[in-house]
Parts: sequence; structure tokens; C-alpha cells
Amino acid sequence: MPEEIVYTLGYGYATLIGAAAMYPIMRLMWAILQAQAAGARDTPKKKRKESEIDAALQPNFWQTATIGILERVLYLTSLQMQRPEFVAVWLGIKTVAQSKSWIEESPVHGRAVYNNFLVGNAFSLLYALIGLGIIQRTSGATTIDSLTIIMAASPILFSILLGIILYFVLQKTKSNNSKELNRA
Repeated sequence: MPEEIVYTLGYGYATLIGAAAMYPIMRLMWAILQAQAAGARDTPKKKRKESEIDAALQPNFWQTATIGILERVLYLTSLQMQRPEFVAVWLGIKTVAQSKSWIEESPVHGRAVYNNFLVGNAFSLLYALIGLGIIQRTSGATTIDSLTIIMAASPILFSILLGIILYFVLQKTKSNNSKELNRA
């Protein structure tokens, strides 16, 4: 297989497929936090507007998606160059920049925001590693073997399953919020 195709497959998987699989997961995770924040702050006397909660909690998704794509390229390139320490340095920089928001307790527990950060970074690293695996397994090969297809499909299937689970968690959280408001 020509080298250009090999690298296009690896980087395309890490960036485009990774972004397409991660975007709905991260949106659902943030929506769950928003619903939890709405439930914690909504009382019959003081119901906050959803837009206020969104502004306080939700990141700018175009920025996080752009950073995610860029960091998967950086991860894949550093791993290809056999410089995995770059991943640690990058994660360290991101962690220091965000750490203050993780200890704040409003509008939701800082730990919950930190966990969203971890999930996003874990997915980015996973898609970069599989992009690297695709490059390594298809370099010099004439076709893509079944193991490479399974390796590439597994995180996508996991993302779909996780998305379904998170959707039901979101619906349950919203339902609980409605029940609480009706009781008050």
C-alpha cells in the first residue's frame, strides 16, 4: 500500500473518526452535568434559566473539538517519532491550566468536570494510538487485515454503546429533576 494512503488512513482515523465518535459522547456528558446543575439549583422560588446554566458550565464545543483534533495529530506524531514524553508534557500543560476549575464546587462538583476532561483525553489518546496501529499494520502491506479492522472498529462500537448508556442517564437525570420540581 502506498505510504501516502497508509498515513492518510492512520491520521484520518485518529482525527476525523475520533472526532465523529467523541463529539456525541462529550456532548452527552456535558448535558448530564448541565441537567445535574439545573436540578441542584432549581427551586420553586428561584428557577435558573437553562441558558445561564449553559453559559456557566458548557465549554465552547468548536474550541474543544478543534483542540481534540489537533491533540490527536500531536499524539500520533509524537508516538510515531518515538517521543511519547510529549503526551505527558501536553497533558501536564492542560491539567495545570484547568486545575482551578476542578476544585470549585459550582455549578457542579469540580470532580465531575475533571472526569469529563479525563474521558475526553482518554478518547483522544485511544484514537491516536489506534491511528498509529493502523499506520504500523498497513505499512508495507497490500491490504488491510481483519485484525486492523477489528482494532479500528472496537472504539467506535464502544462509543456507540457508551452514547446509548449516557443518553439514558441524561433522560433519567432530567426525569428526576422534573419529579423534584413537582414535589416542591
